Amino acid sequence: MQQSGKTTLSLAMARGYRKSGFAVLVLDPHLNPHWQADWMTDSLEKLLRKAKASRRCAIFVEETGDESEGEKPIGKQPGFSWLVTQAHHLGHVTHYLSQYHAQVPPVVRCNIRRLYLFSVGLMSARVWAEQFAQPALPDLVAKLGDHEFIITGTKRVPPRVCKRSTEDVRRLGL
Repeated sequence: MQQSGKTTLSLAMARGYRKSGFAVLVLDPHLNPHWQADWMTDSLEKLLRKAKASRRCAIFVEETGDESEGEKPIGKQPGFSWLVTQAHHLGHVTHYLSQYHAQVPPVVRCNIRRLYLFSVGLMSARVWAEQFAQPALPDLVAKLGDHEFIITGTKRVPPRVCKRSTEDVRRLGL
């Protein structure tokens, strides 16, 4: 859902990657200046060229496509699947931000190693629960509070609820 904390967490993660020596590449249709990225674009084609010419980058893709208005979501555009199926061979770590499970193509869902799940509807929670063999996800999502999210992965990684502090949110100015 909007205003649930996806971008706030991603901005904090991007800062952490930069401190660890990763370059941060961002695809954001709105070119949000809060990213403080090493490189940013609003074009998937440009991001793919940059990522293929780079090594050891943290890639963040801010999905904002609205299919109801005829827009093709970034995750469904030609070439996108390379970011989740091949980019890791160049040392990249790809993060895909989306508000709704249906915007996340099956090729992405099948290649996710870690899921940061924020407040979503019951249907979306059930899809993610099935994808990760985590039947408790819908109940956990229903109990999330402000700035809380769930981190999980495969069934070997039990879901846990985490919270971004109010101070973190305030410091990011969002």
